[in-house]
Amino acid sequence: MLAGGVDEFYERLYARGIADFRTADYQLAYTELHKAAFGFVEEIEKFETAEVYAAIAANRLGHPGEARDALLRIAAAEDVQPHMRSMTIPDDLRAELLRTAATLLTKKEAAAFGISEEMQDAAAKEHPRVEVPTPSVGPNVAETAPRGAGDANAPDGAPEDPPAASSSTPAADPPPAASREEPAAQPGTRQTIAPMVPPTQQTAKKTIDQRLDEAQQAIVDGDPDSARSIYNALLREPQFPHAPAMRLAEGLYRVRDFAGASRAFQGVGEIGKGEERYHYYYAVALFETHHYRDACREIDLALPFIEVTEDVAGYREKIYKATK
Repeated sequence: MLAGGVDEFYERLYARGIADFRTADYQLAYTELHKAAFGFVEEIEKFETAEVYAAIAANRLGHPGEARDALLRIAAAEDVQPHMRSMTIPDDLRAELLRTAATLLTKKEAAAFGISEEMQDAAAKEHPRVEVPTPSVGPNVAETAPRGAGDANAPDGAPEDPPAASSSTPAADPPPAASREEPAAQPGTRQTIAPMVPPTQQTAKKTIDQRLDEAQQAIVDGDPDSARSIYNALLREPQFPHAPAMRLAEGLYRVRDFAGASRAFQGVGEIGKGEERYHYYYAVALFETHHYRDACREIDLALPFIEVTEDVAGYREKIYKATK
């Protein structure tokens, strides 16, 4: 546990979410930041910061429902302890957040963000809101109206129900029911054959991306063993395309299966522009499996493009020391 009672798990999740946001991995960033926010309910400013990045990530993904939910959580936190105006976030992200709130929230909800009516009217013209009518929950008159005597819906002059027969007067036998024989089939008529129920279909095999998503969710849920099992099963399969191969290698790095990560990185092909952070993941995996010179090569390729956090600085020092 860290000072203030925040679990290290949420701190790491928060840091990963911000890092993934900066590399435009918005789906992963949203998932991590949404989960991380739960760990900061007593640190309102950090809670709101996580939700700010989550809202923007969801909006960039085209998920207005998730973006709106994150905005409403910020508004609720502002009611407890205002931090929005003093929060340290880049100006362009603050402007994007306000535009998103103006588009997705009602005027009352948007008040927590200090959004003017003019700004919201302008957003409404640019992105018209679709209002969904609330379903009626009134009673169905046809089903609930009373029947029999005193029926207000009965036609004028309709006779009232006759009074019940006296118990001393024997009831007359009811008339015999009319015959209801089914008409006989005409000669030469062909009978219809009922169709059979189709056989049960086998469940379609999950795609590689679906299995990688399941592994990532297991990591978020704090179950690295399940994630590691999925990753190792995928590692035994034939080579697959670059993007999922990179996700597999990163996943193995995240669950600290460094031998598996090294094998996976060997199969991804060239690490291209915009993917430089993977050089760092590969460097760590190589260092932990005692391939120090290769680790030094990879970390040198990564450092110009990544933020040098405490963890990064630590591995840089260990790798350079091992190659002296």
